[in-house]
Amino acid sequence: MLADFDLRPRVQVDHEARIIFFCFDSNRIGSWAKGRVSDEQLLSMARDFQAMNRNGRLKGYRRVALVHHHPYPYPSQADERIVNPLVWRGHEKFVALEGAAQFLEWCASRHISLILHGHKHIPRLIVDAVEIDGGNGGRQRIITAGCGSSMAIHSRQMSFNVIDWNPELNTWSVKFRIDMDGRGFQTARMSTLPPERIP
Repeated sequence: MLADFDLRPRVQVDHEARIIFFCFDSNRIGSWAKGRVSDEQLLSMARDFQAMNRNGRLKGYRRVALVHHHPYPYPSQADERIVNPLVWRGHEKFVALEGAAQFLEWCASRHISLILHGHKHIPRLIVDAVEIDGGNGGRQRIITAGCGSSMAIHSRQMSFNVIDWNPELNTWSVKFRIDMDGRGFQTARMSTLPPERIP
């Protein structure tokens, strides 16, 4: 049996978990290892979501964005150039998500509360309040979690994230599991975020 891998950006709804996934492809545009979520994707995704949410059918569902590139820059490693001349490969100038502010505002205006990304293979957690419509529409809290390296790429420790939504408490929790020394995965960090408003 041949699996049907549809890689087009799209909206997926898990009615049992009551979660909406906005699946973006940031690899379509960009030079070097940079990426961008195109205006066409944003419009298409907004149209698809609006059609699916007709008459408020998805009211109360959690909203999650999946994207390859990181919407927040990682700290610079410029000081490593002396030791490692290939560090340019991971420099933000060459790997950034272009139009990140526009992407974040789009997510905020649709009350997306969690963004999951990869690209740098360095686990991290950012909690931010993103302005909607330049601040005129208030702010949306967005949790951004970057995944680590499941294949120990670039000699990094193997790691994975565990993200849990608790509908009773109305909270997300994020746990980073890392194999630091080859003896198994251990929790490196765990954060439970306070409850939030559901649109």
